[in-house]
Amino acid sequence: MQEMVSKICNHASQHWQGDSWYRAIPLTERIVLKQKNTDNHSSHTLGDNDRAKQRFQRWKEQPPFDKDDYFARRLAMDSLTEDDLLTLLDEPIEVMQAHNIPPPTWLIELLTAFTDQNTAADFTLPLSTTGQGTHTMAFLNTLKPLLRSGLSRLQAGIQELTQKYAPLPFDPQTIVSLLFAHIPVLVLPKLNKTIVLELNVARVQGRLQGETPEERFQCFLQQLGQHENMLSLLEEYPVLARQLVETLDRWIICELELLERLCAD
Repeated sequence: MQEMVSKICNHASQHWQGDSWYRAIPLTERIVLKQKNTDNHSSHTLGDNDRAKQRFQRWKEQPPFDKDDYFARRLAMDSLTEDDLLTLLDEPIEVMQAHNIPPPTWLIELLTAFTDQNTAADFTLPLSTTGQGTHTMAFLNTLKPLLRSGLSRLQAGIQELTQKYAPLPFDPQTIVSLLFAHIPVLVLPKLNKTIVLELNVARVQGRLQGETPEERFQCFLQQLGQHENMLSLLEEYPVLARQLVETLDRWIICELELLERLCAD
């Protein structure tokens, strides 16, 4: 694990050192980390943090938590109290980063994919353009490093099935395209709004070149096509980054389980 982290640091130290990624850690994981790191926990006491208290109050005022004891009951579902929540909201994100040794698995996967020196620029997604909108392919292309990494893991799993079962009840090449056809439905609903928002931000800031909306759109996609730029965007939206990685992880696990059972049958 330490060797892998060191390798990533060499290629993406700027992103690796960023504490923004740790904003993607949910409350349930944060409280566990605090309990495991008693020294760090004891070193940080609840201060007079108005911002934390304002955030706490906004959470509490959202329907239906603004009625009866719904808020406390919801927190209890995750074994949290209101004091726990206020303490977590008050804790600086760099303290949370210090709790995470080693770093989260999803973050290692993400940075490994985007800093892999073997990532081919001409890699083509195994997805038929027939029936696919222009935006579908364009948005997916911004995630090529991550999708390529996922496909490599899927193909490795299929290769293991090849060694375990002979002959396979499916063609290894054809099945990859068939399974990958599910990716747009899984990924795009999570990605679309962020891409559209950032497109408008770039337009307002005058960072787009082109005489027509289509030319400016292509300019924006070219910018995101550079791995450094897309990684910076994901660092700005760490929850999105984590969701994308974990969605692909679940996809790989489910598809390989499906193929395993098909082979066993």
